[in-house]
Formats: sequence, C-alpha cells, structure tokens
Amino acid sequence: MKSYNQKMLIILGLPLIAIILNLYVVESLLAWHDQKFYPSSLVLGGVPLAGMTREEAERIWPDKVKKAWGDSLTLQGPEKNFTIPLEEWNIAYDTQASLQKAVEVMQEEREKSLLPHITIRGEKRELFPVFTWQEKDLQLKVMALALKEIKAKDPENARLYWDDKQGLRFMEERYGYEVDPVATYKNLTANLEKGIIKDIDIKTVPLTPEITREKIKEIKALLNIEAFKAEASYPSWQEMLDRLNGRVILTGESWDLDKEMENIRAARYVLKSDREILLKSLQKAWEGAGLIRDGYQLVNNSSGPVGITLHSEKGNVVVVRVWGIDDHKKKVIFKKEQKPLEPPVVIKVDERLAPGEKREQAGTRGEMVYNYKLVLIDGEVKEKILLWQEKKEPRAKVIYYGRGTFINK
Repeated sequence: MKSYNQKMLIILGLPLIAIILNLYVVESLLAWHDQKFYPSSLVLGGVPLAGMTREEAERIWPDKVKKAWGDSLTLQGPEKNFTIPLEEWNIAYDTQASLQKAVEVMQEEREKSLLPHITIRGEKRELFPVFTWQEKDLQLKVMALALKEIKAKDPENARLYWDDKQGLRFMEERYGYEVDPVATYKNLTANLEKGIIKDIDIKTVPLTPEITREKIKEIKALLNIEAFKAEASYPSWQEMLDRLNGRVILTGESWDLDKEMENIRAARYVLKSDREILLKSLQKAWEGAGLIRDGYQLVNNSSGPVGITLHSEKGNVVVVRVWGIDDHKKKVIFKKEQKPLEPPVVIKVDERLAPGEKREQAGTRGEMVYNYKLVLIDGEVKEKILLWQEKKEPRAKVIYYGRGTFINK
C-alpha cells in the first residue's frame, strides 16, 4: 500500500515539476529579455515601449509622445477654453524621468511577485509621462492669463419688472465669478505632476449678488404710481430705462440717482429735458410712497425691501411704480377707464351719383382711456388722481349724395 501511494505521488508530481520548470525557464528567458528590452505590456504616454531598448526609447519616444499625448495644454475656463503650446509656457516632457517610471513599475512587480516578468505581461500598463517646468515662470504665465484673457463676471442682483399681462414679476439673481490665479496654478501643477495636460480647470471664486430672490420675495404691494411723458423714444433713452428698471433698495440703504446716471453710458446721449423729468418722477414716486429722499438719494426707511419698475406705454409715456411690503391699511391701485368717442358725420357730394341717391362709408368709434391712481385707506377711496390719458381718434362716417339732392339735416 505504501509503495502504491509513493508511485501515485511520483506520477502526480512529475507534471507539476514540469510546469514549475517550464515557468522557471520562461521567467528566466523573459528576465534576460527585459534586461535589454521593455516588456510588451508597457505603454508610456500613449506610446508602446514593446521591444525597445532603453537607448531606442530615449531616441524615439520624445517625438512619438508629442503626437500621442499632445504638445499643448488645454485649460477649461468658465466660458472659454484655452489651448496653449507647451513650449510657450516652458513645459517639457522629461524623457529620462518618464522612462524611469517604466523601470520602477518593473521593479515593483519583482518585489510582489515570484514570476514578475510573466505577470507584468498579464495586463496592459498605461503609464503617464513626467513633465518639467519653471515654477516662477509658470506662475507669471497663469497670472497673465487670469488678468488679460479672462474677464471677471459681475454678479447680477435679483430685480423686478412689470408685465402688462402678468403684473409684477421677478428676475432671478445671477452669480458672477473671478479667476483665482493661485488655485489655478496649484491645480495646473497638480495635474502636471500626474502627467495630465488636457481638460484642466481654471479655478474661479464665485461672486455672490447682494440682492437675491429670497430677500425680496415679500415685495407684493404697489406703494405708489406716477407717469410722465418723454420727448420721444430712442435707443439711448430705452437703454437707460432698462438699466434703471427693477432696482431694489434694501432696508436702511439708499439709491443715489445722480451717481447712477453717471455710471450709465447711455444717459450721456439722452435729452437733458428727458433726464430731468425722469429724475423728478422717480423722486415724486418715491416720496409719494411714504419714503424719504435726501437730494438725489432715495432712502429706504421702511421695514422691508422696496423696488421700482419703469414701463413704457404708448405715446412715449413712462409709468413709474414703487413696490414694497403690504401694510394691509393703505393700498394703491392702478385703474383704467374707457369712454367711447362716437364718429363724426361728414357729408360729401359724389358726382357719380344721381340726384336723390346716396351711399355711406361706415365710421369707427374712438376711445378715451383715462389712467388713474386710486389710493385706498381701509378699503375706502381717498384719492383718485389722473396720471395720463390716451385718445384713439374715431374715424368719421361719410355720407355721399348725388348733386342736386335735397338734404334734410
């Protein structure tokens, strides 16, 4: 029995010994190969090193890696991307250090595997290249890019606007940004250290608007309304109105109209008379809402945010509305009243008609539209003020008679 077991062990052990010997032979041959050539599984910077000697790789790899991995940086800005040649920013591939990475990978494999030269060929190894750069020079390049090529975007406050169909509406705030050169440099070098030169983010600092939709959500009540007529409607006039429209003043803050006009370029090309009547109307509307004014400064002395909307109507009329928080006692209402205008009758002679014949051309009614401000206290109308009126002329009704016709008026 013992002899039988020994024979079985020998029979089963011989193939195993043969396999081990074969692996040893293969490992030895591959080890001899890897002393002179890179293994087939190594890819450095997108360039396969298979079959290359160290000397060949040093000669061939620098040209091939520029085509495979790239010869330029790609920086992703908030609104625009930048492609910058590596040479322009004095960034270069470090051939010796890059090839050394392949040697280090092989050494690591030797330390953790009994058959390193076999196992290293088990899967493809993608190695990132190594770069060199001049620290101070790169910092200056990043700084120049941030200051000259990428403009900061100012935040935009939440605003109000008037819609004829939907009434008071809100425009959401928009966040701005400015480039952070220090964070951008750190991110760039962190990527370069990893061997990455594509799709690197330019770091920005968010700029938060002072007035958000959340801060003005309680603005619902019309505090006052005024109207005035401009000389005419022209591009610079409308641009100036758009800049002023929807402004919100928080509690305890003020709006300097004189300074605001200086900052609006279009205001320079607005008629002086229009500019003056606009300022007077804004001041009148503000004071009429129970708020205080200090010269050209509109001061919000109320307990909540206050906003102003400017809306152009027909006939160069501009309506100024002041909005705030409802105090549930005083209420301002805008009301339109229409009065029809009957068409006049015009009698004319038509030579083509015989005596006694007539024909009529129908006229159309006109209309007078009166725009009022109603001030209610505890639900009772205390004031009714005409802001402006519009007239739609009627078209006359024309009656044509033949010559010689007796007309009984």
